[in-house]
Amino acid sequence: MKDKTSTPIPCKKCGKPSTNLFPSYCNECALAMLLRLQDALNGVAVPNLDEGHNDLGNMKRLLLRFGERFRYTRATGWLWWAGTDSGASTV
Repeated sequence: MKDKTSTPIPCKKCGKPSTNLFPSYCNECALAMLLRLQDALNGVAVPNLDEGHNDLGNMKRLLLRFGERFRYTRATGWLWWAGTDSGASTV
């Protein structure tokens, strides 16, 4: 009789343990694929960018999606444009 506590299959993209919801992928890779699919369905042109699950990769993905909304000034630091006439909010 087999033991019910089996070792999870490693993620196809990064090698981390996979999840029950997406048996071939870890949570981070599955979320990245779902977000890429959502962008494709919404007509957002995002290049195939897989920089890994670290601060640098997260920053690159953030800039690709929302980079046009960020501005930096020496006086206030980073600003996020909310898309209203009331101005921007600080990050």
